[in-house]
Amino acid sequence: MKEFTKEQVAKIVETVSKVNKSGELIWSKNKKLNNALGQIAVQLLEMCSNFAESLEQIQDYYAEFPKESDYNIVQYGNLLIYYVDIREFYKNCGYSVKGVNRRSNAEIWDLYKKQVGYVARTLLTQKF
Repeated sequence: MKEFTKEQVAKIVETVSKVNKSGELIWSKNKKLNNALGQIAVQLLEMCSNFAESLEQIQDYYAEFPKESDYNIVQYGNLLIYYVDIREFYKNCGYSVKGVNRRSNAEIWDLYKKQVGYVARTLLTQKF
C-alpha cells in the first residue's frame, strides 16, 4: 500500500479544490455534473477522520475490488446507499426532479456508483 506524504495529500486537496472564477470546483464543463462530481469528491475525502486516511482507504478499495465500477466504496465506504438519498443528492446538484424521477432505482444506483468510481480513480491516478 502506498503511503501518502503530507505534501502529496496537500497537492491532492489542492487539485480537488481548484476553482473557477465563480468559485465552483472544476470537474466538468457541465455545471450539474461538475457539482455532482465535486460533492462526491468531498464525500470520498471525508470518509475517514482526515484526508490521508481517506485516500488510503480509497486506495485499499481500489486494490481490493478492481473490477467493480465503484471499487465497492459506495456499499462499504459509508457513502449514500438509499435510492431516495441518491435521488435527493442529484436534485440538490441541479438535476431536474422530472429527470431524476424518470430513472429507475437501478439506473440511479449504477450512475452514482460509476461517478464515485470515476472520482476515486481520478484522485488516485493523478501524478502528485
